[in-house]
Amino acid sequence: MKIKKFLFAVTSLFMTAYFSGCFFLEDVNTGGGIVSFCVDGAMELAIASENAARSATRDVISATSSNSLYVEVSLLGGFFATATIPARSGQTATFTDIPVGTSLYAQVTAYRLDGTEKTELLYGRSETIIIEAGENAITIPLGRSFITIRVRADGTADASDLEEAAKKIISFNSPKNPFTIVVDGTLIGDQIIPEEVTIENTDSDLSGSGSSGDPEIYNLSEYARQIVLTGANGLEFDSDFNDFVPSDVLAGKDDDSTGDTGDTTLTIETSVPVIIKNLKITGGNSVAGTVNLGNGGGLYVASGQT
Repeated sequence: MKIKKFLFAVTSLFMTAYFSGCFFLEDVNTGGGIVSFCVDGAMELAIASENAARSATRDVISATSSNSLYVEVSLLGGFFATATIPARSGQTATFTDIPVGTSLYAQVTAYRLDGTEKTELLYGRSETIIIEAGENAITIPLGRSFITIRVRADGTADASDLEEAAKKIISFNSPKNPFTIVVDGTLIGDQIIPEEVTIENTDSDLSGSGSSGDPEIYNLSEYARQIVLTGANGLEFDSDFNDFVPSDVLAGKDDDSTGDTGDTTLTIETSVPVIIKNLKITGGNSVAGTVNLGNGGGLYVASGQT
């Protein structure tokens, strides 16, 4: 697996109101407050680099010239307004006639649009401010949005099981991102979200435990700050329960027609906080050493994990 570093660090990037390189009308003030946001060259490059880092080509030049990158700016709290502008230097969103004294905050999402599919790249939220007459400056720290890894048993997605998804997380080689692992369909067999991830290393930029070319061990907790494990397809009606249940399933080997009783359906070994939603977990079998304790054991969380 070839692992490359991201092309641009955005964890310390800030989007601020009124960049010096932007042009503003002088007489837009009508007595209320004004908040303007401008994309400057550094932010344009950061968005393009993040887009390239998530793409198959990792080509920052073509990503920079893409017309599919946008910035959505929203004012929330005591006043609501939203605007979407291209993620190109000099593009500006200006909000006027905001009542003086209003308490609000700003939220910014940079994203890529592929047809109707929207992929969030960067996200930020400001502190709450009180609007004054005239121009109001707001600073918004931007960080990476959740990176999505799709899992399908047939191998047509990013990964075919949760251990392979963990390797994908390491492959981004950018510490402490939040990740969403989306299970699409049914995964049969004992699934593990490990803490220690073994990868065949071919990249000298990596800092694992072995030499270049040898397998290396990476700690998942150094590469992810949160994992959301979720189903892709929502709920479906189950006549056995007379209720709606998740249509995406983690099915332990005890659910398999082979008769192999297997082990725990889902094991969480990592110290990264894991949120589970919209998933059916079934077919677990409780095993202590070599002793088969029977049905149960659908979920095992290692001591001290969340």
